[in-house]
Amino acid sequence: MTIQELFDEVDALVPNFYTPEQKLRWLNDLEYKIYRELFTEFYPGELPDYEDHEGTAEAPSVDNAYGRDMYLHYLVAQIDFYNDEYSKYNQAITLFNNAYKAFEGYYTRTYSSKREHYWRI
Repeated sequence: MTIQELFDEVDALVPNFYTPEQKLRWLNDLEYKIYRELFTEFYPGELPDYEDHEGTAEAPSVDNAYGRDMYLHYLVAQIDFYNDEYSKYNQAITLFNNAYKAFEGYYTRTYSSKREHYWRI
């Protein structure tokens, strides 16, 4: 799935006037959150520095069923928030939080055993 395909799906579900550049900024905000909260904690091996997506032909970092739901609900929530549709926003952000927690659980289960464990004294 490319970022453009994700944007097309969001636009089909929630018609809006936001530009691809604005949606890309929202997506980069979420990507940075994922990078800081999950990837830097559990990634096995060297992790490159975070870089914003510059185009919509790229693939998001989480390119599986978890990512599709997470990105989709996040973008819909942002659209609802900036349209002042707070009841819709609350529903969308709840769906996003559930998708994010599901991905976090999957990622933690998959990579926490590959991390070196240290004792802090």
